[in-house]
Amino acid sequence: MPLAPVDDHGSVLYYEDTGPPPGCTVYKTLVLVHGAGFHGASFRRMIPFAAEHNLRFIIPNLRDYPGSTPYTQQELQELRGPSREQQEKALRARASELAAFLQWLIQIGDIPSAHDSSDGSTTGGIALLSWSAGNCQTMALFAYADQLPKETRKLLDAYLRSYVLYEPSLASTGGPVPAGLQAIKAVREPGMSLDDLNAAFSTSVSAYYPPFTFPHAIDPIPNYPPRVALHEQSDHVDHRLTPTTTRMSPEELRETVRAEVVDTFGSQNLLRKLDPAIYKANVERALFDRRFAFGDALEEVWPALRVHVVWCDMSVGDCVWASVLLHVRHAAADVEWRRPMTLHKLEGANHFVHWDDPERFVKTLAGII
Repeated sequence: MPLAPVDDHGSVLYYEDTGPPPGCTVYKTLVLVHGAGFHGASFRRMIPFAAEHNLRFIIPNLRDYPGSTPYTQQELQELRGPSREQQEKALRARASELAAFLQWLIQIGDIPSAHDSSDGSTTGGIALLSWSAGNCQTMALFAYADQLPKETRKLLDAYLRSYVLYEPSLASTGGPVPAGLQAIKAVREPGMSLDDLNAAFSTSVSAYYPPFTFPHAIDPIPNYPPRVALHEQSDHVDHRLTPTTTRMSPEELRETVRAEVVDTFGSQNLLRKLDPAIYKANVERALFDRRFAFGDALEEVWPALRVHVVWCDMSVGDCVWASVLLHVRHAAADVEWRRPMTLHKLEGANHFVHWDDPERFVKTLAGII
C-alpha cells in the first residue's frame, strides 16, 4: 500500500498511482484531491482513460480517510478552536502536508518537470485538481505558499503547472449563497442516524438540478426561486438524471464513502465550519495576488501557475454559486498580479461528472491542464 510521509510526526497519506503512460517519458501528472465524504476511490472510473491522453493520475486520500493517518485529538481541537488563530494554524498544517506530499512524489516518483515546447505548449509537470470541499485544503497550499521552506517553493516552481478547482465548494470561497440555491443537506438533525445523514448528503450533492446560467451581476445578489432537483420534480425523470449515488451499488458506496467525517464533530464538517473570513482571505492570497511579502520585499511565488475553474451547469447550487463568486472576484482583482484564471462549463453535468461521464471529464482535463 503506497504511503507518503507528510510531517515529522509519522503522518502519512495513502495514494493510488496509475504510473507513467506506457511508452512515455514525458507526460503530464494530474494529482486528484477528493472532496468531503467521498474519497479518492471515487476517481477510479477515470483511470482507464488516462493513458490515451498521456496522463498519469496520482490520487491521495487526505487525513482521516481510508489508509491515511487520522487526525489527533489536538488537531481536531484546533479545527474546532474558537479563535481564528487556531483555525488558521490548522489550515496551515494542511497546506504543509500537501506541499510535503507533492515534494515526496517529485523526489521518489520520477515525475518529469514542466517545460515549454517549441509550439508554445507546456509538457511534463504537475497539475493539482481539487474537487468540491477539497479546495478548502488545497487553496491553503497556495495561500500560505510564503510559509513553506524556500527549497520546497523552488522545487514546486519547477513542477506545478496548473491548479484546477473542480466544482469548488461554497465553504472554500468564504462566500454566502442565495437562499434559493442552497441544497446540500449536511447537518445532522436530532434523531437522525449517521446512515440517514449520509444518504441525505449524498443524494442532495449528487442530484441533477435545472441548468444554471451565470448572472450578469451579483450586486445586488439575485433573488433565485428554490432550485429543486429533477428527481424531486417528477417520478418519470430520465434514469441518467437521477442522483448519482442512488445509482451506485452498496459495494460502490462502501468503497468510496467515509461518512463519519461529515458528521457533526467529524473533521470534514469542522473544516466546513471554519471562519468564512479565513477562506475568503485565502482565495485572495492564492488566486488574486501572486506576490508575497518576504521581509520588506514583495516576491512572486509560482508566477507561471495557471488556474482553471471547472463547473457543471446541473450541479448543486452551492457549488455553481462558488464558481460565480470566483469569477466575479477575479474580474475585480488587479490585472497585473492576479493569476491567470479560466472558467470551463460542462453542460448537462452534475457534481459527479467524473463518475457519470469519466471519459468526457478526462478529455476535458487533458485539454486544459
